[in-house]
Amino acid sequence: MADPQGGLTLLFTDIEGSTLLLRELKGSYGLLLRVHQRMLERSFDDHHGRSMGSEGDSLFYVFPNARDAVAAAVTAQQRVEHHSWPEGARVRVRVGIHSGDAVYRDGDYFGGDVNLAHRVVNRALGGEVLVTEALAGAVDSEHLRFEPIGEVTLKGFPDPIHLLVVQAASL
Repeated sequence: MADPQGGLTLLFTDIEGSTLLLRELKGSYGLLLRVHQRMLERSFDDHHGRSMGSEGDSLFYVFPNARDAVAAAVTAQQRVEHHSWPEGARVRVRVGIHSGDAVYRDGDYFGGDVNLAHRVVNRALGGEVLVTEALAGAVDSEHLRFEPIGEVTLKGFPDPIHLLVVQAASL
């Protein structure tokens, strides 16, 4: 993927309850984290995503379009849900996606829409893919539904944002 200036689809992930998992699994948490990360990376790479980095158990990816990002997120959630995790752990990944403008500088993307996408993931529950209304309108698929959860106020954004949860038969 080129380094485009402007419109992209921005995806963030986070493991729900990771601090508790770390306490419960102790030494095997590192393996769980590596498996989780490789699983998500493969899903995102297969759908034309570009890794922009990770922090702890969170990943940041950019996609050339909303359709690829949502397909990648659904694939990732399927893989996580059907994986046999060590010691009977239940890994629940939260995904937040938003399409918008971003500025590329020094190997990273910046801007208000990047911040918005990062805030969306914080509103998702484990196992959910949460998207903004603008993104949902750009995805046309007979295999997906977007269920409104309503307007929410996100930290740093004065106006409420309409969020929707992705509903796929496989989730």
